[in-house]
Amino acid sequence: MKNYTLNEIVVCPNPFDSVASIEMKFEKEQKVSIELMVSDGTIVKKLFKGEVAPDCTYHYDLDGSEMSSGRYFLKVLTPDHLDFHKIDLIRD
Repeated sequence: MKNYTLNEIVVCPNPFDSVASIEMKFEKEQKVSIELMVSDGTIVKKLFKGEVAPDCTYHYDLDGSEMSSGRYFLKVLTPDHLDFHKIDLIRD
């Protein structure tokens, strides 16, 4: 795990009801794939696929207006690591 290069994932607010802000920062330049999926592994949205630069903060606004209430998982894949972060969408 010495090559684990994701500094942090911040989802705010979490849980959310309409839009969640996702911020990520990586330690080195690398290829990254970021997808939103449900618990059975079905991909709901592909958020990003490409190269990231070191020490840059990446921002994505997740629009949940056409999504159902429930638990989702942010899947972050790099050549060295696979990470999941749970995100909850709660409608009033």
